[in-house]
Amino acid sequence: MSGTPTDTSVTLTWVGPAGADPTTAYTVQMREANTLPWSTAAPSVAAPPYAVTGLALNRVYQFQVFAVNGAGSGPASAPIQVTTAGAPVPAPGVPGAVGGLTAQMGPMPESSVRLTWTTSAAAPDSFVVQYRPAGRWNWSTASSTNASPYLVTGLAGATDYEFQVSAVNSGIPGPPSIVATARTTPRTPRWSDLVITDERSEIDVTRVQMLLFTVIAAVFVAMQLFDENRIPDIPAGILTLMGLSNGVYLGAKFVPGSR
Repeated sequence: MSGTPTDTSVTLTWVGPAGADPTTAYTVQMREANTLPWSTAAPSVAAPPYAVTGLALNRVYQFQVFAVNGAGSGPASAPIQVTTAGAPVPAPGVPGAVGGLTAQMGPMPESSVRLTWTTSAAAPDSFVVQYRPAGRWNWSTASSTNASPYLVTGLAGATDYEFQVSAVNSGIPGPPSIVATARTTPRTPRWSDLVITDERSEIDVTRVQMLLFTVIAAVFVAMQLFDENRIPDIPAGILTLMGLSNGVYLGAKFVPGSR
């Protein structure tokens, strides 16, 4: 197997196993050199070559490939190591790479990170800030901003994140900066967590209904305790409602996008 790099991609070529079944496909795996577990870049490639894209500039990556057919997966190839190229010379009008990016734990709100970077004399129109949990491959876009510093909010607590920033001129983005890392602070629980999801900051119906039925049961017990000076037996109907409420809440955890 061999790999041909550009600044943000590596094109892999390999020779399939002798006597391979016509239905054989190939799985391509990758990682940054000796730092992360293997990640699947492509689960089913019909035949080489295959281009792995979205890579960082001037970064060392390792790749391996194994064949898969109806009988199962074959052994992985010997890993190869490839270094992506540095930033290319930007075309006229395209901003250059942002420099001096640093990431620090934000003061407030919790689970935020403060990014700073240097701006050249010819300041671009705006900057695009991207982030991802450390060890992931896909980037999320935080926002566009006109200047440094920038506070990235809404992150998960006690989590390592990676950040990169790109300059934009006339709608044309330049190459991303080097990657900066920071760890967020642990998130302090709030009363609003009883009904609001942390990820989307919106009211969660399943949390509301679970809280409602719990409050009803608590009020019933308190009234009986006050009237009869004893802890009463909770009626089967209320227990059933509480069980259904908790079941709906737990079931919603397995629905994509509902967490």
